[in-house]
Amino acid sequence: MKNPMPYKIIKHHKDISNTIKLEDFFGFCLAEVTTPKNIDMGLLPYKHQGKTIFPKGTWLGVYFSEEYKEVVKQGYLVKLIKGYQFIK
Repeated sequence: MKNPMPYKIIKHHKDISNTIKLEDFFGFCLAEVTTPKNIDMGLLPYKHQGKTIFPKGTWLGVYFSEEYKEVVKQGYLVKLIKGYQFIK
């Protein structure tokens, strides 16, 4: 496996909701995540009250951009809010 890894921070984006598309972003970011209605179990983990859950519905979370790109293929909606962009 030779997947790109984050190497060096390029920029901290304070508001990327309307300026950067997910396809063009590589790094970690806070986003509003919404699961599709027909999903049986969530795909993204989330810490809640000291436990790891796989939620359904809508929540705010910080994840790696490549994770967002994979769940979008499964029907998730991801609205980027802010984040750190990295060199690959």
